[in-house]
Amino acid sequence: MMEDGLHVGLAAWIHEQRRAGGFAACPISPIPTALVGLEAIQDVRDLAQASEFARLVNVVPRQGQAVDAFSAASMPLWVVHRDVLSRMQFATEPWTSAERVRYQAARDVLYTHDGSGRPAPSQALLLYEEMRKAYEDLLDSGAGSADLAASLTDWLVLGCKQAVEDAIATILGLSSRSSRTQAQDELALLEPSRLLVDADMSFASTYFAPISAMARETWLEATVSFADLDRAVDAGPDGSRWQAFRANRDGEIVFDYVVLTCLRPWYTPALYDADDWRLGDAGRMVSKGNGTDGLLPAYVDTVYLASVKNVTDRRPPPRVPGPGMTPWWPRPAPPVLAGRAGPFLAPIPVGGGEPGEGVVRRAVSPAPTAGRPVPSAAPTVAGRVLTAEVEPTVLARSGELRRLTAVAPAWRSTVVRDFLAGRNSSPSPVPDAPAVHVAGFGCRAIPFAPNPNPSYGWL
Repeated sequence: MMEDGLHVGLAAWIHEQRRAGGFAACPISPIPTALVGLEAIQDVRDLAQASEFARLVNVVPRQGQAVDAFSAASMPLWVVHRDVLSRMQFATEPWTSAERVRYQAARDVLYTHDGSGRPAPSQALLLYEEMRKAYEDLLDSGAGSADLAASLTDWLVLGCKQAVEDAIATILGLSSRSSRTQAQDELALLEPSRLLVDADMSFASTYFAPISAMARETWLEATVSFADLDRAVDAGPDGSRWQAFRANRDGEIVFDYVVLTCLRPWYTPALYDADDWRLGDAGRMVSKGNGTDGLLPAYVDTVYLASVKNVTDRRPPPRVPGPGMTPWWPRPAPPVLAGRAGPFLAPIPVGGGEPGEGVVRRAVSPAPTAGRPVPSAAPTVAGRVLTAEVEPTVLARSGELRRLTAVAPAWRSTVVRDFLAGRNSSPSPVPDAPAVHVAGFGCRAIPFAPNPNPSYGWL
């Protein structure tokens, strides 16, 4: 079980390595998690886990404050977003019929529909996110130019890079002219009848990428000193919890981690950049642009999952008091606190028990990629390799990362393609796998909104 306060240091360090802007926020306690996939819900338990994941990643964060995702007073993102959309008044410039066709064609590249007619990420978008993450992981781990070039080629060819980015550019370009159609579409998707229902709770379908995160072998491994974690943590409430954990500890921690990108077919952050809408109730503020104030000051863009493998705690030796000095004794280690879980969120068992399911169901069946070897010394399922190849070399930035090779993203591509094809969807046991916890979130502030252009004509 991850100790309370340690998750703050891990989340701050992961956020710092990404260099993606925004701010990090942490749950009140590290949350043990089992991940579930909306694409393959089969029973009530699956639906309950999907509901928990949706509530967890759709909390509305505020910069400088701890996140309490399961508070009864916390309104989820889909409720706040629906409320704002329902109050929007728009400028009078509409899209032409040709522009509506372009918008729908671009959206069809990014989203498909599940069996109940609800929008879901398309295969093109999932492959794009998979290959993007694979390339970024190679870049972060200091891979060589040849491996980076091969990964970029995979992103272009296998990851539908051009098609997806063209579709995103089309939607953003049209939305800059008029956001009315997109806002009305998203409001329709969030009607109560379109939401999923678990027991007495409704929730909006929420997905994540990369899909290969359901295979722990694809996660990055880091070795980081307490000093490096300390430097990454900001002052404030989170910093205080980290300092309470660290106390006088010195040493290092080895952990695996993955960054999940949230995919929401019903939410487009760029709507809040548009200047062609205002709220019907004048004076109501969506966001002041500081990540703290307003109905919707920020949103969770990414989730930081971490699994602690080893902690080396080197404490200073006790000092022997001299004549006239007060005896000094080493400060005791903080107690290990149980991670906080929601009503349906359970820890992943350790020590050979059944592992939790991935946010998308585990679909591991790697096969050789043309011209590239498949690693041999690895766990297998039905005789097939389970782990991505890594080089033993480690690179120091702030701590150390295990260097990945181009075989890793190729293997991940096989995992996601098998999943999309519906092959080997059942999770495979991972003996003695350390528990996985939500350490924190990568958050994006909403700009000052609404910001209506006074020169427009209004409905």
